[in-house]
Amino acid sequence: MKFSIAALLAVTATAVSAYTTEGTIYIYVNSLPHPRTSFVKTGSNSQIVTNGKACSGNSTLPAQHGALTGVFTTVDNQWDFNGKHDNEIWMGYIKIKGTNNCLSLTENKALVAKKCPSFSQEIKKGNKFAWFKDKRNSAMWAYGGDKDAIENNGIGFDGVYLQTKGKPLNGVKMNSDPLDNVFLGLGHVSLGHSGHGPQGCE
Repeated sequence: MKFSIAALLAVTATAVSAYTTEGTIYIYVNSLPHPRTSFVKTGSNSQIVTNGKACSGNSTLPAQHGALTGVFTTVDNQWDFNGKHDNEIWMGYIKIKGTNNCLSLTENKALVAKKCPSFSQEIKKGNKFAWFKDKRNSAMWAYGGDKDAIENNGIGFDGVYLQTKGKPLNGVKMNSDPLDNVFLGLGHVSLGHSGHGPQGCE
């Protein structure tokens, strides 16, 4: 009986320590002057596709019909992100609100939403559902399977179809120029280490 109580307390402590945030899913270019930004919606064959322009002037638009909401939750991992490994980056899963599907992005393949893995099991090398989240701004990008989980080896988006409708969002390696990276944001778009708001919408 004592073991069962101890086990329950351990599970409860783990659940309480997880960080969760949610909001409209935005895909955007990491460029302060012209952050082209898109909503997303559910497509066919588990794909998550573009759903039109999500910004106007210097404002990010609120969710429109069909725009998806995501929920990011930190998950324990073998590199101890969310712990002592890095005080600026979290690691976890992004669940589509109202479903049991989580986002997955890998190199040269389209963004998809498939059945979530267990949130109670540790993320390990090669995981295809894990995402990085920068605490300083809105940037989120896929872990990408790197054995050392180096953030710069993660996967962002090919921005060629941003602000269109019904087009796939393919995974690409991080660019050498960070202003060319395309990230995912939940509920807002903010850029740089100080989390500046966008100055315009191209």
